[in-house]
Amino acid sequence: MAQVAVTTQPTDEPSDGRMVVTFLMSALESMVRRCGSADCY
Repeated sequence: MAQVAVTTQPTDEPSDGRMVVTFLMSALESMVRRCGSADCY
């Protein structure tokens, strides 16, 4: 995933990196909600 982000030109579209970060954060949040108080790890 990181290599793909590096291959793309961040200087051309700085908003793209921000979108990726927001997507990852939302994914993490959804995972935490799905886990709840149960043992996920």
